[in-house]
Amino acid sequence: MPKPSVELPNIVTHTAHHRVGQADINHANYLAAVSVIPIAMRAQEELMEQLGLDPESSETGMLMASSQVDYISESYLDDLLEINIYLVELDDKSIDLFFRFRDSCSQREIARIKIRMLFFDYLMRRVVAVPHELRNSLGSIAIGRN
Repeated sequence: MPKPSVELPNIVTHTAHHRVGQADINHANYLAAVSVIPIAMRAQEELMEQLGLDPESSETGMLMASSQVDYISESYLDDLLEINIYLVELDDKSIDLFFRFRDSCSQREIARIKIRMLFFDYLMRRVVAVPHELRNSLGSIAIGRN
């Protein structure tokens, strides 16, 4: 298998877990490619909750601008995935989130994901700056790349 193209930062921001369920499985009985991004997004929501942020309580939301997935190994029904999240703040209007999926028992790497998130004001219908409350909550856990 080729070397993963998603390079991970050094510092893990948050770790989440996901039990692979029947809805996550494809016709070949392993983790479906279409399930990977939604699992990552649920882990991202958990991180935001841990930071005390509620995206539903604001008119500013997060939009996925781009994603890249490296599929490294298969995962099967009832596997417990350990999801490491790495957060890198890019600029005033976006952040990059990196994810590493591993089997929690064997530590076998399953996938690497990079997602760029933009902040969008639904009332003004435009991309806006990273909200101050998020920037303050990130503190030292985000690595600036301005």
